[in-house]
Amino acid sequence: MHVHNDPGEGQARGSVAPALTLTATLLFLWASYVAASRLPNSTGWENGPVENLQVAMLLAGGLVALHGGHVHQPGRLRTFWRLMAPIWFVLAVRELSWGACFLPPYDVAIETGPKFSSSVQLWYRPAVPYLLLALLGLLLFQFVRTGQIYFLAALWKRRQVPWVELSCAVLCMLASGAAEGHLHVDLAFEHHWMAQNFEELSETGAYALVLMAQWRVFRDSILQSRDASGGLGR
Repeated sequence: MHVHNDPGEGQARGSVAPALTLTATLLFLWASYVAASRLPNSTGWENGPVENLQVAMLLAGGLVALHGGHVHQPGRLRTFWRLMAPIWFVLAVRELSWGACFLPPYDVAIETGPKFSSSVQLWYRPAVPYLLLALLGLLLFQFVRTGQIYFLAALWKRRQVPWVELSCAVLCMLASGAAEGHLHVDLAFEHHWMAQNFEELSETGAYALVLMAQWRVFRDSILQSRDASGGLGR
């Protein structure tokens, strides 16, 4: 019995996953829009359940990156993941208003909940941009010094760059920005807390998609590191 492999079959299968990801993202945004006006107004509060989930997701992303830096042999791959981890942790701290969320709120609104402000509540807030700039400079220096551009080039060559997940994450962030009023789009919510719910739900979707993107690169890097001829970890 002869089995004929259709070269177009693999391409067809490869095109299914991006379509599913995009479809799932659009369905998630639609469901979030509908749910935003039906969920309790406390859903999107600062320090509320959705924001706490976001922090947990960002911390999980950092832990996955740290794990990537642990499981790989010394070399470019290990350094890549160690460079990714601080970015996740910075995003998590930012979601906590740089620590202001651990303090009593400076204001509480009946509909939109407690308010935290790093610029109002934290004495060290003026130093945060400089610390971030220093960290960014250090990460970029290490990125260039360790030749991470070759790792990214290898991902590009192997068509392993998670463009679909990242593009869908941008779509979710645009929805979140629209709900926050940055894009001057009228989403027709009756109350501000409904827009706040949609904003936080959309942002959660974006973080989930970036996590998916990282997991895809992590999985592929593990597979390629086992291939001596892959060259990704060299």
